[in-house]
Amino acid sequence: MPKALGSHRWGQSLADEGRVATVLALLLLAAFTQDSLGVQVVSGVADPKGRIPVAKLGLGTGGLLPRAKWSAGWQATGPTTLRTRGGAVIDVLPPRVRIALPSGRELTIDEQARLLGDKRLLTQAAWVGLEVRLLDGTELRVLPGSKRGPRRVSLVDGEHEIVLVRQGHVVGTRVRGQAFHGLRYYIVGQGDEVASIMDCGPCLFVRPIATRGRKVERRLVVLGDVLRASVETLRAATPQRSAQYPLATKHAAFLNGLVQRAMPAGQPREARTRSLPGSGIVIGQGPEQHWLLRTREAGGLTFSLHLEAGAEASLEFVSSACPATLHRVLPKSRQGRSRYLGRGVTISESMEAALPWSLPLGHWTQRRRSLEVLKQYLETAVSSRAQYAADGRHR
Repeated sequence: MPKALGSHRWGQSLADEGRVATVLALLLLAAFTQDSLGVQVVSGVADPKGRIPVAKLGLGTGGLLPRAKWSAGWQATGPTTLRTRGGAVIDVLPPRVRIALPSGRELTIDEQARLLGDKRLLTQAAWVGLEVRLLDGTELRVLPGSKRGPRRVSLVDGEHEIVLVRQGHVVGTRVRGQAFHGLRYYIVGQGDEVASIMDCGPCLFVRPIATRGRKVERRLVVLGDVLRASVETLRAATPQRSAQYPLATKHAAFLNGLVQRAMPAGQPREARTRSLPGSGIVIGQGPEQHWLLRTREAGGLTFSLHLEAGAEASLEFVSSACPATLHRVLPKSRQGRSRYLGRGVTISESMEAALPWSLPLGHWTQRRRSLEVLKQYLETAVSSRAQYAADGRHR
């Protein structure tokens, strides 16, 4: 059962269990709220460059200023202090790094690259490095060091990094960005939630690590604009003549038309539902057409379009590692060594254009854990539907 909403301290999601309700109705309600997965479909909100407004990602404000008050870029206000676009203040105060959010929340990172709130540990030591990401696109990297403080603190700035501190010394220099293979955590909600985010095709799975004063809520966000752009890219990449499948061009245009009508550009649409463990996840695109999220025998996940109940997949996003790939699934009569037409198209460009951060969204160990959690909703026959009709009605 979730912690009382009146609580004002951070707590790990694993600790929010075990209370016994005295009223059966409250027990059932708490179980549904705690264990269900929130599913949100959003489309028609991306700008011409494919960018999706942060407010539409279902991640809250992140404790930052209203979008209209963001600055054009980050600003240095001291040798080791800066203000992000969204108004967060990052201050390196050895042996710790402090992040003060406009909402009043404050987080710190210690010498072991652990994230703390209210002097409580929110994450474990990140010996491979820690990257804290804010909703304004800020990516703050911290490498663990000694009792004197982190070994290195830097801010990602496109293909470069602004090194604030190295080996305890103030640096403040701009260098070419280095490959980073550490843990990545996101400050979401009202700045009162630390989460791990995993991309699965054109979807984001948000897994809370710690919350402050409210219940834990896992959620899946389907980015319809990324889905639509990916299907259009696949149509354009389909060969005009294919010995493997002569009708490839005609069918690619047909499938693209279905998706374009269901999730048209420039026409904001949104649908929400909830899914219980074992119920499966289906995103309805019309009376019969639907997208199905499920596990893959070879590992990872697939997100596939089915034209009617019980039909084989026609399109399939395969997400086992970054980047995910969209494939045209061949009819069974045309499947030989492969069930796909050609090599498909990667969707990394569409995802990076839509989101304020770069890929990958997390460390492989975080992805593995997120897959373990998400799989519990995909184990049995599908029963949860988020209807998303082509005529724009929200069901």
